[in-house]
Amino acid sequence: MHFNFGFKQPARELRLALRGRARANFWQQHVRRISAWASILFFLPAVAFAQPENAGALSNVTVLTSSDTAGGLATYTVSFTPATNIPADGRIQLSFPTGFDLSNVIVASGAANMGGGLTLSSPSDSVVVLARDGSDKSVPAGTPTGVIFSIVINRTTAKSGNLLKVETQDVLGIVIDKGNSLGFAIIPGALHHFTLVDGLSGLNITNKRAGDNFQVLIRARDAFDNIVTSFHNKTVALDDSMHSVAPKNVTLSNGAATALLHLTKAQNNARVLASANSRSGASNSFNVTANDLAKFALS
Repeated sequence: MHFNFGFKQPARELRLALRGRARANFWQQHVRRISAWASILFFLPAVAFAQPENAGALSNVTVLTSSDTAGGLATYTVSFTPATNIPADGRIQLSFPTGFDLSNVIVASGAANMGGGLTLSSPSDSVVVLARDGSDKSVPAGTPTGVIFSIVINRTTAKSGNLLKVETQDVLGIVIDKGNSLGFAIIPGALHHFTLVDGLSGLNITNKRAGDNFQVLIRARDAFDNIVTSFHNKTVALDDSMHSVAPKNVTLSNGAATALLHLTKAQNNARVLASANSRSGASNSFNVTANDLAKFALS
C-alpha cells in the first residue's frame, strides 16, 4: 500500500527556491565585491598623489635683497630653518607676491649648510623652483639654511609687508615643510618727476581768475609713479608761462604738499610748473581770466 500525502511536490519547489536564493546571494555578493574594488581603484590616484596635510612648518624665514627699490634688479637671499630633513635631491619652491618677475632668474646656489648644485625649474612671473642635484647630503631638521638666486625684477609698485612663501619638497614635488617670510618692503625709486593736480578734487585744475587763490597738490614721483617719500623737507620752485604764480617756492614733506597758489596775469593754456634737483613736472593746461576791474591806468 502506497500513501501519497502530497509532500513530494512541495519539497521539489523548496529545493528550487533555495537554489534560486543561493544564486541571488552569490550575485549580490559578487556585485558588492566589484563595487568595492571599483571604489578603491577610483580613489587610488587621488591618494597616491595627494599632498600631505601634516606638512611641517619652516621657521625663521627671512628675505635679504641687494636692491629694495621698485623695478630694481636684485639678488635675493632667503634663509629658513626646516622642521624636517631636506633630501639631497629635494626641491625648494619660492612664491613671490604678484608684480615680481622671476622669469629672468638664471643663477642659484645654496646658502649656509646646503651644499651641492641647484637646478632652476620653470621660473615664471612669481614662482621659482630650485632642485638639489643630489651631490651633497640632506640638510638635517633644525639646521639653518637657505638659497641665493638672481636676477629678480622687483615689483614696480612700492609696498611694505610683502610675504614670500617657501616650501621644501621631495623629488616628486610633495611638500615636506612650508612657511611664510617676515614682511619685506619695496620702496620708491629715485626722484623722476613731479605731478600737480587740484588740491581739493585730485583731478585736473579748472579755469581760474587772476588773483584768486586755489589749492594745488604737488607730489614727487619716481619712474613708476610711486610717491618718493624720501623727498622730505625739500623745496620745489614754482613757475608758469608768464611768471606770475605766487608763491614761488613750496616745501614738500614726505614727497607731497598742498599749496595755496594764485596767478596774477590772465592767460590761456596756463600751466603751473614745479622743479627741483634737475627734475620737473607740470599741471594740466587751464585758462586764467581777468579779474574784476580794480583801477584805471593812464600812461
